[in-house]
Amino acid sequence: MAPLRYLKNELGQDQDKIDAWYHHWILEGFTALETMVAATPYAAGADVTLADICVVPQVANARRLKVPLDRFPKIVAIDAACCKLDAFIKARPDQQARRGLSKSGSAPVGNVRIFFPGPGPPAEAEYFSIGPSPTPTGLAPGHQGR
Repeated sequence: MAPLRYLKNELGQDQDKIDAWYHHWILEGFTALETMVAATPYAAGADVTLADICVVPQVANARRLKVPLDRFPKIVAIDAACCKLDAFIKARPDQQARRGLSKSGSAPVGNVRIFFPGPGPPAEAEYFSIGPSPTPTGLAPGHQGR
């Protein structure tokens, strides 16, 4: 949201121009992304990946700013599948408010399994915390550095 504040506060753009700018870039990005994702049920297949973690907040912001999403059925399906998962539910902003956190506050809210594809067989799943992690790197103990 910092870019939107910059457009308003530093560049003096009115809300209609800011909304048009935001709509333009979401539509550009979602048009490209829609051709790349699988939605089976997640962006890259049966497991949640970093792509899914990035898509969900973009869809939430697009809905908040009333960007039409009817051209992006796969992205909408990915968002719906992710939003059924406990880690995504706990990470929602309204859930953070219920936990007594400010907008800038954070707390551990769950784990999402991330696969790191490589040239050989699938790598072991790594776990990332959504929120502060008990390890300095943000990776679960035992991360192999792939």
